[in-house]
Amino acid sequence: YVGIPFCPSTCLYCSFASYPLARWENRMDDYLEALFQEFDYAAEVAKLQKNRQKNELIERAKNYIFQNLHDEIVIGNIAGQIGVNASYLSNLFHKTEGVTIQQYIRHEKIRLAENMLRYSEYDVKEIANYLSFCSQSYFGQAFREQTGMSPLKYRKKYGTFQIENNKNK
Repeated sequence: YVGIPFCPSTCLYCSFASYPLARWENRMDDYLEALFQEFDYAAEVAKLQKNRQKNELIERAKNYIFQNLHDEIVIGNIAGQIGVNASYLSNLFHKTEGVTIQQYIRHEKIRLAENMLRYSEYDVKEIANYLSFCSQSYFGQAFREQTGMSPLKYRKKYGTFQIENNKNK
């Protein structure tokens, strides 16, 4: 006998395996093909499961980042919070997202700064401090790299607060 002699399944693999091998001699190619298909399927399921677990780690890292955008974010703290090694997290993040964690954090901080410039009265220095940039000039440089304009030009162009104030004059 090959395989499981009394399997209740009706799959091709088990139907071959449940009977003496002599009965299936002329269909051995079919048997092997069915067996290989089962192995391929199992490998695909394992691969999907592994990718899903990796994505869950990345999502947990992103959630930590979003919850702490106003603080200085250290990769070691993110890794500690989600229970993995900092190097592993950095490599996994870069491989999965195509950017480093630091680039992602800076990008998200600038996105939040854009919203603050559009919809709040906070000045550029207050926004830079709130988002834990080391200086207002570094904030301006990072903002300019991502948006193509300075924070003040961005506010003049897109800020609703500025538009409303100008209407009242």
